[in-house]
Amino acid sequence: MSDNLDSILMTWPEFGVFADNLTRLVADNYKDIDVIVGIARSGLPLSTFISNHLGKDMDIIRIRAYDGKTPLEHPMILNTPHLDLKDKTVLLVDDLSDRGETFRHAIDYITKLCKPKKIYTASIFVNERSTFKPDVYLSTVNKWVVFPWEKDPSE
Repeated sequence: MSDNLDSILMTWPEFGVFADNLTRLVADNYKDIDVIVGIARSGLPLSTFISNHLGKDMDIIRIRAYDGKTPLEHPMILNTPHLDLKDKTVLLVDDLSDRGETFRHAIDYITKLCKPKKIYTASIFVNERSTFKPDVYLSTVNKWVVFPWEKDPSE
């Protein structure tokens, strides 16, 4: 990953390595997962990867937490899961836990309205200032992470 003063730039091959490592941790430690729920938009590539490799159904919850790089005061739920999550064990996936608000908002919503048996959480990174630590993550960061799907392909 290239690193400059303000951000970390991740390539697709690097994402593949991180996604594979995270998926192995999930598979080794959480054998009771029934369904993967990706937090859209940024969590979709990772949740798709995990879903495919674990052979589990996948759904999405779309939450808007930022306007560009500016955090919204309160995250907004734009789309909800369509699968029946009642009494299921859910793995909630995002690319990183920046402040923790998106994960918390998604967990509260899914818990209250979908009534799963259990929710585990996973991300590649956790920002060191985040107030939420997922159950599974690979590393802590202190910079803005630019994932490959967020970059201009000509860069």
